[in-house]
Amino acid sequence: MTALTQYTPEERARALYYYFGWQGGTIHQLAEATGCSDRELLHGTPAINLDGFSAVRTCNTEWRVNRLAPQHRGDVGYWAGVIRGFWVTGPLDGLNDRYATNEAR
Repeated sequence: MTALTQYTPEERARALYYYFGWQGGTIHQLAEATGCSDRELLHGTPAINLDGFSAVRTCNTEWRVNRLAPQHRGDVGYWAGVIRGFWVTGPLDGLNDRYATNEAR
């Protein structure tokens, strides 16, 4: 079992919305933004890239969206790291109480 199997599709999407600074959206918008298929994002179990894990925690939204996301288009391992990093560490800015109950699992 990889670390991603414990997250529901909704939890995975929530982490990716946070990464992009979105309040919501569709899986098709996430697929377009990441360059990965909706199936990979919501149900895939790739090896987690630690660059994604740390980026969601240490980089601001502007840097993530404008610099990192284009560099990692199509790299499902990076986006898996983003999902795992979000749920382990929680949001960096602490400004969005929608995500205040993150739990490391």
